Amino acid sequence: MIKHLQDLWILKEYGLILFSKIIHHNTDDQCLGGLTSALYSFAQTGLQETLLRFTTNKFEYKILEKRDLLFVATFSTKTKEKVALYELNHIAEKFCKLYPIQMIENWNHDMHKFDKFEQEVKTRNELLGEKIDQLWDHGQTLCSCHV
Repeated sequence: MIKHLQDLWILKEYGLILFSKIIHHNTDDQCLGGLTSALYSFAQTGLQETLLRFTTNKFEYKILEKRDLLFVATFSTKTKEKVALYELNHIAEKFCKLYPIQMIENWNHDMHKFDKFEQEVKTRNELLGEKIDQLWDHGQTLCSCHV
């Protein structure tokens, strides 16, 4: 279950965004995608290293490459490295399982092609909120306490 993920971007080469889920940022997806892709590429070709993360004063950005895609996610700077990487890898595995490599290679730049993935990356808090909303909408109570 996804617990610590804040925001998520899935990038193709050159920073093209396949999917994004943004809760805590007010940013241009394509700018973030281009910048991240450029930094990642520079680290690989210019430094012969792999960019795994970068940090701002509010978030830690984790980067995972899988099947020629970059999975970029923000986590609180307090989230443990192992936990964040587990969640990001879990998300990447789900995406790769749902969307075969042929679908990615033949992508026609339609952002809505991956809209279904939104359901796969809901955090525990989002799922709980939906359940509470459903109960509220149907007039159900969480407990039948009598006063």
